[in-house]
Order: sequence, then C-alpha cells, then structure tokens
Amino acid sequence: MPLVKLPRAGADRRYMNSRHLAALLAATSLLAAACGSASSSPSNASQPTPTRHTQVSASHLVLQLRDIGYGYIAVPTSTGEITLAQELASDKSARSRRIDRASFRGAYKSIFANASKDGILSVAYEYATPDAATASLQDPAGLRSLISQMHGHRTASAGAPGSHPISVAGTLTEESKRVPAYTVVWQHGRTLNLVLLFGVGSTVSQSHVVTLARRQDKRVAAGGF
Repeated sequence: MPLVKLPRAGADRRYMNSRHLAALLAATSLLAAACGSASSSPSNASQPTPTRHTQVSASHLVLQLRDIGYGYIAVPTSTGEITLAQELASDKSARSRRIDRASFRGAYKSIFANASKDGILSVAYEYATPDAATASLQDPAGLRSLISQMHGHRTASAGAPGSHPISVAGTLTEESKRVPAYTVVWQHGRTLNLVLLFGVGSTVSQSHVVTLARRQDKRVAAGGF
C-alpha cells in the first residue's frame, strides 16, 4: 500500500494544531507498513495513470463525515487521491512494486479530527483483480513494520469485515505523549481498506475501529467491488 503524506498547512485550527497534524502525518506512514510498503525511491518507469472514473469511485469507498459521528470534522486539505507515483515511492519490496505497476488502479484517503485531538484515517485502494489485492496485503514485511511503528501487537479480528483482516493495537506519539491507536486492514474483492483510530477520547477503542471498518466495508460492497 502507498505511503500517504499529509500537508501541514490548511488544517482547521479549531481542532488541529501543528503538533496534532504532525501526529496524523506519522500515523499515515503506517499505511505503507500495513501492506508491505515503507519508503524508497519512486520509479519513473512507464506507469499507467489511474483513470478519472477510478479516482471518483475510490472517493466514495472511504468513510464520509456522516459515517463518523458527532464532534468530528473533515480535514479537506489532507483528503484526496493517492497516485501511482506515491504508491511506488512507498513500496518496500520488489514484490510490492511488481504488483503495483501491474495492478494498482487508484486510491483515496479521508482524514477526520475532533476537539479532543482524536484522529481517524480511512483509506481505500483499488487493484485490477482480487488476487492482486491479496498479494499486496500479504507481503510479510508490511505487518512486521506496522507492528513496530505502532509499538503494538496483533489482536483478534472479531467482527472485522472482509477477507484476511489484520487488527493491530498499539500507540502513536501525539504532543510528546503516547496515545492509544487501533487499526484494521482488510480486503474486499479487489480493494484493500484501512481504518486507523487514535487519541484519548472515550470512543478510541478496538471495538469502535471495527465499527468504523464495517461502515466502510458497506460502502465498498455498495460500490460493487
């Protein structure tokens, strides 16, 4: 999966200061780890560009504000498509790069925050075939990196949607403190999906990130993937 970079400027300052946005930036680097990606030099080889249809489609698969609940706001400057170039730049292994060059069709991320500085990250990736999505998800280096970066451990994926779900509980750094963090990664057809939840609010829990994941999975199912 791609490494998602969030811009520092333009966040809603009612809820997010620069340190909070930096924490979200660190959190999104976990996307790369979730499916075998980290940081490497991007390839400038011949790369297909996702079509407009793919980009628009993926934008409807991620969580929307009405899915999140009261108290959150969207961070529009940190929400948008993920390009193939970003995907390849984040690939950790040759295996991941081969899969992405052949099968990556587009991706989209959405970011939400609240006054307690809790953060929610929702991402959907589209591949050409279910087999390609499975191969990307199951790169073993990705899970090791995800667990390491979250200072976490795998947890039972009870209730998680889709195929091959991966659930990890750990912590992320926010304003020099470690705060709880939970993520679920899963496959639905030819898509890979991720929801990450972190912060100190009462709804930051394993059960709630699973609830959010199930809401996103309904969107994916409705999209015919």
